[in-house]
Amino acid sequence: ILCFLFGISAIFFAIKSVTEKFNLNIFLAAICYLFSSLSKETGITFLIIIPMSVFVFTDSTPRKIVIISAVMLLVSLIYLGIRAEALESIKLNTSETYLYNSLVWAPNYLGRLATAFYVLLRFIFLLIFPHPLTYDYNFSQIKVQMLSDLPAIAGILINIALGIYAIIYLRKKSVIAFGILFFFVTIAPVSNIFIMNGATMAERFLYTPSLGFCLILTYFIIKIFKAESAKNSFRNLSIMFSRNSSLFLFLIIFLGFYSFKTVSRSLNLKDNFTIYYHD
Repeated sequence: ILCFLFGISAIFFAIKSVTEKFNLNIFLAAICYLFSSLSKETGITFLIIIPMSVFVFTDSTPRKIVIISAVMLLVSLIYLGIRAEALESIKLNTSETYLYNSLVWAPNYLGRLATAFYVLLRFIFLLIFPHPLTYDYNFSQIKVQMLSDLPAIAGILINIALGIYAIIYLRKKSVIAFGILFFFVTIAPVSNIFIMNGATMAERFLYTPSLGFCLILTYFIIKIFKAESAKNSFRNLSIMFSRNSSLFLFLIIFLGFYSFKTVSRSLNLKDNFTIYYHD
């Protein structure tokens, strides 16, 4: 939670620096980025997200984006130095076991890669339809995939297609492209594609990446219901609601389903016994 909070705060100050007090806001962005990384290692992904956000959501000059990137890179080096110093005297258990990560059972790198892409696809489906939910996707929950397996092929094709689309349309400052890249960048450290993670799959890994999904979802809702008119000034709230009645009706139903799932799932988190027994 703190990693996410400080990460989006860093984005806020970086974007604000383009139009207001550049030095002060860059300093605040750097501090927030450092706190984000110190809160959780995956916060270091904001090294890419922050300058990308400035590029997409502002009319900043290339010079300012380079300066912002350089400052965040310096902060990353400071964080890595702190991390190395803190872990120097700690013996880490680096042994990998299939009990926690079934990718250990993959016969080769291609099998591990195929399974990782399949898991990424399952993450996307879980964002859209979060059911069923479980705290444990480890031993025997994720079948090791090969390149010839249909789930792996679907995962590879869909994720690569999304990545190509995002890279092409990012230069046009597309919100959809930004949302896709936000998801991929922030989930990369736990995707098992670049480094072996401590788990095959976990719903908590979606906490920060889900912001990318929410941005895309919001964009499509605005387009479908032509809610751009909400930018107009309304004399009072009743007029705003009446002119966008279909939008708000949809949101009430839509959020109702997700809220019901959130509340019902929270009951399973009463204590360790309850969550173990249920999942």
